[in-house]
Amino acid sequence: MRYITNRLVVMVVVLGAIMLAFSSCSDEGIEPRKEITYLVTYEVVSHLHGNANFSIEYNDPAYANISSIYRDSVTKWSTTCEMKTLYLAYLKASTLADSAHFQVRILVDSVLSSRDSLYVPPIGVTDTITIQTSYLMP
Repeated sequence: MRYITNRLVVMVVVLGAIMLAFSSCSDEGIEPRKEITYLVTYEVVSHLHGNANFSIEYNDPAYANISSIYRDSVTKWSTTCEMKTLYLAYLKASTLADSAHFQVRILVDSVLSSRDSLYVPPIGVTDTITIQTSYLMP
């Protein structure tokens, strides 16, 4: 009988502590993060004298994943989409040319936020030339 009484006291104390912990939590004073919508522009620019062919991957929230396209004869390619707070903007461009001089850029609300560029001189045969960049929306 004493064992059951001690066990019952311990259970009541534990349940009381759990109820006190949950009842002390409140949402007062906690404001949700404001969600801001940004206009994101992806750009791929080739600085070679002739046009280049590119395989381009970018994050588009409209499709909820990475979109991939192939473009022939690119001098400048761009696309825009809307992204919200804490979305990741991602841009990757690849070419199979033996020489390359190109740049990838991410502009957020028309302000350059991230970029990368690459120059590979025509000194021999190369494999796929790839550059990428990303930017996390504030």
